[in-house]
Amino acid sequence: MSKDSDSFYKGIKVVETEYKPSFCERVYDFYLDYCPDWIYRINHFFVELFNPYNWYRHLKWFMQRRIRGFDDRITWNLDGEIFNWLYPRLKRFSEITAAYPDRCGSFENWEKELKGKVHQLYLISTYDDLDFPKEEIKKWLTKEDKEYCKKWGIATESTRAYYNCYNDFMDWLAKNIGHLWW
Repeated sequence: MSKDSDSFYKGIKVVETEYKPSFCERVYDFYLDYCPDWIYRINHFFVELFNPYNWYRHLKWFMQRRIRGFDDRITWNLDGEIFNWLYPRLKRFSEITAAYPDRCGSFENWEKELKGKVHQLYLISTYDDLDFPKEEIKKWLTKEDKEYCKKWGIATESTRAYYNCYNDFMDWLAKNIGHLWW
């Protein structure tokens, strides 16, 4: 700061006051801290029920489902929707498949590979990158990932393991999409 700006503030007295929340803020804090969860849910239900914009959105989504078979909400996380759709189908395919690609060498190798990929798809579709299971984290981390995680913290281990699992499954799916028939 220059001397001119310091001299500007010399004559002004700064008074520090304690923040006092308004009555509405205190009531809302009490409501969040001490009321049971079911009261919050009932309140949220009525707020949703009596908001006209919500009526419009629900009507719009209903019409989209009638016309297209899905509404706009599923496009927000489309890869998750695709994985949720694919998981039960790939699981059933692994149970009833009767053929295998030449690169596997035998039917048993193909079955083993499919079971592993079904498990991977289960992990991808069930968990998020931040709550990836600890026993699976060790399996999916590489040496470089472990060094990176030591530097940046524990939360990145879960994220790195999730995306390694995700990328491995996507690479496998891209290579084997033509072999998923029986």
